[in-house]
Amino acid sequence: MVRYFMFGLVFATLVACEPGDKLTQADCERITDIATCGEKGCHWGHGSVVYAKCGEECHFPVNSTAFSMCFLSDTGIEENVSMTYYRLVGDTYEIVDLTSDIGNLTGWERLWPSCVTCTFDY
Repeated sequence: MVRYFMFGLVFATLVACEPGDKLTQADCERITDIATCGEKGCHWGHGSVVYAKCGEECHFPVNSTAFSMCFLSDTGIEENVSMTYYRLVGDTYEIVDLTSDIGNLTGWERLWPSCVTCTFDY
């Protein structure tokens, strides 16, 4: 059963962006390696992640939970400055602090939500 699931996952990743298809953030998120991410027109980002609900604080300690993912960005340019992005997943915000500014990300906002206060130890 697991073998069929893994086959399906790999197949979906390989055909996620057929020529002529409009690329989506979901397509990029299915990509699990840096090389394929770039080949498909997405951008690989890595850094740290925290989760918070409105009214909560988010804190990025020095040893925050490592995070990496393939994003759909409006640019292929990577600026060597960190940037924080967030998105709402259910009733919880996923807040990522990436080691580089990779532009405006589809489905993500810059910084953190106004109802959450974030602090950083680094």
